[in-house]
Amino acid sequence: MKDKIKIDIVSDIVCPWCYIGLKRLEKAVSESSERYSFDINFKAFQLNPHLSKEGISRNAYLETKFGSQSAVESLINTVEVSARQIGLEMNMDAIERMPNTFELHRLLWLASYEKKQYVFKKRLFKAFFTEGIDLTIKDNILELANDVGLSNAIIEAFSHKHTGSREIKEEELSIRDMGIDAVPCFIINDKYMVKGAQYPETFIKIFDELSGEAIRETHGQNCSEDQCDTTAG
Repeated sequence: MKDKIKIDIVSDIVCPWCYIGLKRLEKAVSESSERYSFDINFKAFQLNPHLSKEGISRNAYLETKFGSQSAVESLINTVEVSARQIGLEMNMDAIERMPNTFELHRLLWLASYEKKQYVFKKRLFKAFFTEGIDLTIKDNILELANDVGLSNAIIEAFSHKHTGSREIKEEELSIRDMGIDAVPCFIINDKYMVKGAQYPETFIKIFDELSGEAIRETHGQNCSEDQCDTTAG
């Protein structure tokens, strides 16, 4: 019987290292699947909780966050190169607006009731980073929900109610109370806190060392409210 490994992924849809980190984790999971079974779930984290519902233009956002065009170009180059190395296509220049992601996290929370949180998270990542889809537009979000087969009941709860709002707020507060202020962060079996977009071999090593009692920390590339790593690591 395979040992079961639980992984809670703390991430935001607009974080490039979260997308890359998920892909790296998937490679590690694939290479470890003969020894372990995995239970993977997502936890909400907003990099930009104070953005308006209409979001902000990508250029204005990046200029405010990084301060110079050279820093922005460095980030884009590093992210796109790192993505290609793991088999992801990322087109950062296609992004026009940065959304407030609260409602996206709420719909992801609802999707978990139909066991479609994982596939919907990946669809949102691809829509934002590869296809340049504007996630500030509700119709675009609903079309993506339809792509992964979310039911009319879930769409109704998302569109006409506030279902999940309280839970998302409480979840994010709990995450921040744990000292997590940057994403991605992978909490493995409630023992390891893996911060940043680690390489597959790092995840595999951790899978094989699941014996400690205290939460252990490993650090890699990430984004916080104030900055986003521009080094390849």
